[in-house]
Amino acid sequence: MIEQFNSQILSFTKQFSETMIKSNALVVNHFEKLIDVQLKGFGTCANSMADLFEQASTLKSPEDFRAMLPKSVAMIKEGAEKNIAFGQEIAALTTSTVEQFVSMGKANFEAANDNVVKATKTASKK
Repeated sequence: MIEQFNSQILSFTKQFSETMIKSNALVVNHFEKLIDVQLKGFGTCANSMADLFEQASTLKSPEDFRAMLPKSVAMIKEGAEKNIAFGQEIAALTTSTVEQFVSMGKANFEAANDNVVKATKTASKK
């Protein structure tokens, strides 16, 4: 009886360790992807702002300002649309990672349940 208990504890500990290693790898991978998306977004915004400031620095008259105004509004709109797209990409990555965590947890729960059922059947036969 104690031998069966010890083997169950050992099996559970091994499964728990493997799950923790997998989940840590999943989290690291998720953060790498998030940082990549955020750096792309930051680079895009920085380039747009640099272009806007470059155009603004060449203004010499109110007419130049009026001519640049539609271009700057279009650039700001484009930047906002890109930021929304980056946000959606981040949300999709997060959803994917959460789904992977859920499937990993479900698999572990089912494996633990199977082990308990097998141990119960073995114990009841003796």
